[in-house]
Amino acid sequence: MILFTADWHVKLGQKNVPIKWAINRYRYFFEQVYELESQCTMHIIGGDLFDRLPNMEELELYFSFIRGVTIPTIIFDGNHEATRKNKTFFTQLKNASAKLNPLVEIVDYLSLIHIS
Repeated sequence: MILFTADWHVKLGQKNVPIKWAINRYRYFFEQVYELESQCTMHIIGGDLFDRLPNMEELELYFSFIRGVTIPTIIFDGNHEATRKNKTFFTQLKNASAKLNPLVEIVDYLSLIHIS
């Protein structure tokens, strides 16, 4: 079975949402995703994992999630990961993500060009 998720929109520092509360909410969400992953053979994240260019705390959340992944996971970039036309900050996360957990593969615009 394949798990498909999208539109996580990880974002901290929203008005009237305490950062500590938001971090705990995302960690709880990650635990739920891991539980679903345990019943699947692959996880596809279909974009908009972040809501904007992430800050350090948001990147820490992302890498804590990546660290816990136990099945092949493909992450596609979405329009919220775009920094300008045909550019995405996920390109910079590709190598670090793969080194941290080889089960995780990021597919960005540049990856798609090389496939064509």
